[in-house]
Amino acid sequence: MEPQEILTMTREAIREHGGDDPDKWYYPNRFVFARLQLDERRTKIQIKRELLQAGKPCHYCNKPVADRTGVCLHRLDEDRGYSRDNCVLMHSHCHVEHPKQNRRASGGRGRKEDD
Repeated sequence: MEPQEILTMTREAIREHGGDDPDKWYYPNRFVFARLQLDERRTKIQIKRELLQAGKPCHYCNKPVADRTGVCLHRLDEDRGYSRDNCVLMHSHCHVEHPKQNRRASGGRGRKEDD
């Protein structure tokens, strides 16, 4: 099943549940949205925890990462999801600088990098 089909089915199910009542539509819509965000956040937290426990340095400057604050989880390939083999740690300031470097290297045509 393709993502668009999943979205269409979900919208239809919410519409069927809520009918013409916007109050009955609102709650399941927000519930599904929030749960999907939580699923992704849990995945990212687990990957970040594993990388920190392994003592991985900042991917950009190669300096040690002191603690959980001020460090970002960065995807190496922005067309892939958050997985252990596609993610690295970066200091916050390195994470800001990294996309700038990519845009300069590509003549300003670089794509925005995700957190």
